[in-house]
Amino acid sequence: LDYIRLLGFNTIGKKYLNSIKKDINIPILSKYDDKYLNIESRITNIINLRVNEKQEYEYKPIIKD
Repeated sequence: LDYIRLLGFNTIGKKYLNSIKKDINIPILSKYDDKYLNIESRITNIINLRVNEKQEYEYKPIIKD
C-alpha cells in the first residue's frame, strides 16, 4: 500500500498539506493506522526486542508553529 507518513510539519507545511489533500490519490497519515502501518509496526517490534524503547510508530508527528 502506498501512503505518505508525516514525521513532522510546521504551519506552512500544514497549509500545504491541506491544500493538496484533495488532489492526491494516496492517504496522508499523521497518526497510527493499522491498515497501513501493520508491516512497519511489526518491523519496529522486532528491532525493539533488542533496544527496549518506545515503539517508533507511537510517536506523534512533530508540529512546530
